[in-house]
Amino acid sequence: MEVLLEVVLQFVGEIALQLVIEFLFELGFRNLGAPFSRPASPLSKTLGYILLGGVAGGMSLLVVPHLMIQNGWLRMANLVITPVTAGGIMWFLARKKVRKNAPLVALDRFGYAFFFALAMSSVRFLWAS
Repeated sequence: MEVLLEVVLQFVGEIALQLVIEFLFELGFRNLGAPFSRPASPLSKTLGYILLGGVAGGMSLLVVPHLMIQNGWLRMANLVITPVTAGGIMWFLARKKVRKNAPLVALDRFGYAFFFALAMSSVRFLWAS
């Protein structure tokens, strides 16, 4: 039972770290994006979020230099579970924003949030101690 709780808490920690960073990026894009009103293509947005996710993953290693998940195969599972969960949470929160008529940013869409989290978790997977 303790092992299961430990595994769940490790996944929750990794997901929480990625969500906090995604929310910070979303706030930044909402405030900085207004002057740049020309819409970007979906491909360039996707590549941009992959790049930003990689940068965020590298920056997160400065704050939390080790993976919270210690087991090797669970680290591999984290590469799928965390991006899907982060994308789903961002999509869910976007639905709430739509109901309140709040403005959306690209990171509010599942795909962009997924690729951001995938790049971030990949960098953390490859470079964490």
